[in-house]
Amino acid sequence: MAGIVSTIGINFGSVVAILIAAFGLSYLLELYPNALLIIQIVGGVFVMFLAIQIWPGRGSGRIEDECVAEENYCTLFRNGFVTSVLNPKDILFYTAFIPTFIPDGISGKSYQTKFLMLAVLYILIGFITKSVFAIFAGYARGVINSGKTIVLNYISSLILLFLGIYLVAKTLGQQIV
Repeated sequence: MAGIVSTIGINFGSVVAILIAAFGLSYLLELYPNALLIIQIVGGVFVMFLAIQIWPGRGSGRIEDECVAEENYCTLFRNGFVTSVLNPKDILFYTAFIPTFIPDGISGKSYQTKFLMLAVLYILIGFITKSVFAIFAGYARGVINSGKTIVLNYISSLILLFLGIYLVAKTLGQQIV
């Protein structure tokens, strides 16, 4: 259930990305040229924050009990949402990928309608796929004992930390060059 709640948060974040892509990414970047840079940096820092949260012994981010408290569901939803919203690659993906399926010559509201229909289908397929992965991960969790879980938490935390550092460094490196 926890994985599905996270997936719902991710999909709500994707809706924000789709709306930005459908209704004016280029306009937003014209008004605020550094908006994408700021989103990338904040996104990288948030990934590092998540890495710290799942570090074993922190007490947060680790789900030991079979039941997840209701307030943890809110946290899982929020983390999925924020991670998705702060991922500028989602916006760029929707901006670059979805228009390839819209016939040439369509513009205005017809274009936006077709764009939104394709984006909703993409989100629906993604939700189903991610939910299936979450369900299988839930079953796999029962197979892995707590000793292995701690090792997996260390590995996951380190991967997220290095990914966050990489994202921030890459973004700042692009600004310097």
